[in-house]
Amino acid sequence: MAFLKNLGLLFVLACSMVGCEKGVDEKPKSESNIAKPYVAPDSGYIKNPLFVANDSGEMADWKLFQHASNTSYRVSVDESVLALTRVGVEPWGKISQRYRKKDIEPLLGKTLEFSVDVKAEYTEEYGEPMEPPSVAVKVRGLRKGTPAMMGSSNLFFKSEPIVETSGLAQWHRYHVKFNVPEPKDAQVVEVEISVVMTMGGTLWMRGPALVESPSE
Repeated sequence: MAFLKNLGLLFVLACSMVGCEKGVDEKPKSESNIAKPYVAPDSGYIKNPLFVANDSGEMADWKLFQHASNTSYRVSVDESVLALTRVGVEPWGKISQRYRKKDIEPLLGKTLEFSVDVKAEYTEEYGEPMEPPSVAVKVRGLRKGTPAMMGSSNLFFKSEPIVETSGLAQWHRYHVKFNVPEPKDAQVVEVEISVVMTMGGTLWMRGPALVESPSE
């Protein structure tokens, strides 16, 4: 019996050193830390969602606007990611796209959603902003019954604030839902979608989309 007991102890010791259990596989390596490639959503009605330059070397269908004439914002594009960087004192700058005339016709009477992925790295170089950086939509037009001499007015405006903290804000998708009036309700309709920078630092944007959305 002593011999068998000693033999059993030797067997247990050997198993602990080399492993004797069957059917126990090594756990697979976790894939949660492996970055997946970015896949942009359907861009819908967006023009030039990849921020490609035209034959003149300028970015087609997108324009940079700022508060006044002192050059204070710079735009660059790298691998379909647009960067909007503040380089001067003007309190706001925006990269925007507008829909009017023939561009607006497919949008009339629809409920739409503008969305875009945004990342930011802010600094306090220019002090407190007059308003937070944002993703915004503005609809202008001439309301039914308004004399043409009165001109267009704002029919809708909404902005979604972008996370506003010093340092790096990671990628996040922002959404603005809105209605475009039907021709019977307004004329000379124009839609502007934009990303607005008001702090020091840089905003990056990718994957812009303008798609139809269910009415509420």
